[in-house]
Amino acid sequence: MDDDLDTPRAMALVFEAVRAANASLASGDVSAGLANGQAALECAAALGIRATTGRIISESALILAGERDRARSARDWAAADRIRDELVAMGYRVEDTQGGTRLYG
Repeated sequence: MDDDLDTPRAMALVFEAVRAANASLASGDVSAGLANGQAALECAAALGIRATTGRIISESALILAGERDRARSARDWAAADRIRDELVAMGYRVEDTQGGTRLYG
């Protein structure tokens, strides 16, 4: 089977989908981010690579994380804390980074 499956090209497609997902999420396009993320997971699964940690972050959680980032930028700490508590209640671990709110399932 040497190069018949073109595994390097398949892996490049996985990483391309991940980059597209990250770019979409960074620009605020949650739907496209989720779609590209799901495509990356499906391509990886086809190659026998499965996610073993975490879970897919829901669209509503990603929207809340964006709202939290806006509240933090506006120094509305009460709103940011309320949103963090809501995300925690949804089952996510919330981490503040220079790049914004990160969620872990």
